[in-house]
Amino acid sequence: MGNSVGVNPEQVHATADWLDKSAQDFRDELNSLMKEVRTFVGGEWQGAASGSHSDAWDEWDEGARQIIAGLEHDAAALHQAASLMHSTDQGSAGSIGSTVPGSA
Repeated sequence: MGNSVGVNPEQVHATADWLDKSAQDFRDELNSLMKEVRTFVGGEWQGAASGSHSDAWDEWDEGARQIIAGLEHDAAALHQAASLMHSTDQGSAGSIGSTVPGSA
């Protein structure tokens, strides 16, 4: 027989849920951090040096938000894949069951 792959859709959904939660936790931490940064950079701290740091923090914030979006995208893709695997498995089981004598 050929190689086979065993996948547990419930575990894939659980992994996707973990990714979703991780993304939300990361977003919450990022929002808290950026609030502190904005209070200091451009708030309490003024001048040219503050401006140069503000630009760097803006880039860092954008990059972090892209990571969060990637985690959310991956979680959605895992949920979709797990659902598709489950429905395909159910369909295959139904097809096999309908061809086995005495199984109907």
